[in-house]
Amino acid sequence: MSIIQMFFAVISKIASWVAQSGFAIAFGSTGTARAIVWNGSKFVAVGSIGGCATSADGITWTKQSSLAAAVSNYQIQSIAWNGSKFVAVGSGGACATSTDGVTWAGQASLLTIFYPYVGANSVCWDGTKFVVVGNSGKCATSPDGITWAASSSLASVSTNPFYSVVWNGSIFVAVGYQGVCATSSDGVNWTAQSGFAATFSSSVPNAIAWNGSKFVVVGGGGACATSTDGVTWASQGGFGVAFNSGNGGLGICWNGSKFIAVGTSGGCATSSDGITWIKQTDFTSAFGSSNDAYAVTTNGSRLVVVGSKGACATNS
Repeated sequence: MSIIQMFFAVISKIASWVAQSGFAIAFGSTGTARAIVWNGSKFVAVGSIGGCATSADGITWTKQSSLAAAVSNYQIQSIAWNGSKFVAVGSGGACATSTDGVTWAGQASLLTIFYPYVGANSVCWDGTKFVVVGNSGKCATSPDGITWAASSSLASVSTNPFYSVVWNGSIFVAVGYQGVCATSSDGVNWTAQSGFAATFSSSVPNAIAWNGSKFVVVGGGGACATSTDGVTWASQGGFGVAFNSGNGGLGICWNGSKFIAVGTSGGCATSSDGITWIKQTDFTSAFGSSNDAYAVTTNGSRLVVVGSKGACATNS
């Protein structure tokens, strides 16, 4: 290892990871948590058959059964917070809202847009509206998570599934199957960005994050790409090396100083710039190599990762 590599390894090292068994008790040891968000006072994790659990610290978790009833046990894929409300979306266009992560109300408006049974895969908030993207190029926007309006423009870019969408303060970037990528200033009118396909034409882009100056996308087979504008993309092979190549990145977040990517077989890698990546073996030991890590978020001081079989780990 060179001196430069050693330097990056030190600055990218995450404090020791700790398995949190209480999450499996609350979420279910056979359930898969696919998304997690922090709202300023609590973490809310959601996933299979409408599973939901909340925690103030990422350690002690409480089961919340209301979500499953609100979405008729559909799988939840993504969750967002807008400052006053959570919006959770998933299979078949299932949608539910909550002000506290405890009591949830089903919202049929999105279901009618994504019907019949087209999955809503990712939701984000831009300050004035929620934007949801999903299978068949489906897209919808809503100011409140209750009343949704279809946006057919994304499907004109591609009818492939779009798996993840993020807002950076001026544009949305949505990425999907076979390397499709689209940008939008309003979540309604979308423009195709062909440069993304060079990295992801044969890999699935599962998650995208923004750090204030750069987008980073991670996905299947250890694929990774970065962009400052959502238009011009650069492939980052270092991620695959750190992530053990065959393993896929499923979730990613920015914690203020580094990107943290998690994925299949308890994989985890960190990077300060999205280019040079460091494998985090401590995480795999805590999370379990037989578990897939689907989502990661932070409350500013603690990282929380959730995934399959009720697995959960925190960095302190």
